[in-house]
Amino acid sequence: MVLSCDDKYLITASTEGILTFWKLLNTEDKAIKLDLISSSEILISKQILEDKMMQIRNLQIRMKELETEHSYQIRQTDALAASRLKDVHKEYCNAIEELKLKNEQMEAEHIQEINNINAQISQMKSNHELVLQKLEATYNEKLIAEYEKFVSYENKMNRMLADVNMRYTELQKAKDESEAAITEDYEIKLQEAKLLYDEVSFDVSHLVFLLLLMPTSLMKIGHNHSNQSLSSAFLKSLCV
Repeated sequence: MVLSCDDKYLITASTEGILTFWKLLNTEDKAIKLDLISSSEILISKQILEDKMMQIRNLQIRMKELETEHSYQIRQTDALAASRLKDVHKEYCNAIEELKLKNEQMEAEHIQEINNINAQISQMKSNHELVLQKLEATYNEKLIAEYEKFVSYENKMNRMLADVNMRYTELQKAKDESEAAITEDYEIKLQEAKLLYDEVSFDVSHLVFLLLLMPTSLMKIGHNHSNQSLSSAFLKSLCV
């Protein structure tokens, strides 16, 4: 038999497991103040308790089964992961070996290619040197030939220039001589013409004087005769 914490209910129990709750009346100012802690437990029937205990056992069994199943799944997962990891590791190792082989093969091919390129470069250098030597020899020959042509052309030009200068000197000399001869001949002819003019002038003056002294009849005869003399003298001067 137990009182509730607030002294409002009385709880009794029998050996048969029967609980009875009694409500207490007229308990005002009669309750005893006790320093009690509220209980966190509840009272249930035996059947409910057995059911709860059975459920707890079933749940514990199920939990163990789940733990076992989970452990099995974990082991299976670990085994599968280990197998996959082993396969991946094997494939990775095989890939690494293949890459190593390919790398070694590519390196060998690269070395061979470099050797071939070096050999080609050496051959090209040798061919280039031969071509340069041939070009240099050909260039030297052409240069010598062109120099000889230039020297020959220069000598020819010098000779032609000398000939031109000599011809120019000769022509200048001939020109000077011709001009001197023409001038001298012209002066001689001019002197002769002057002398002839003086003679004609003298004859005309003399005839004029004679005509003035002659009679008129004779003047006509003399005039005709003087015209013939003047005409013949003038013709002689033109011929000269």
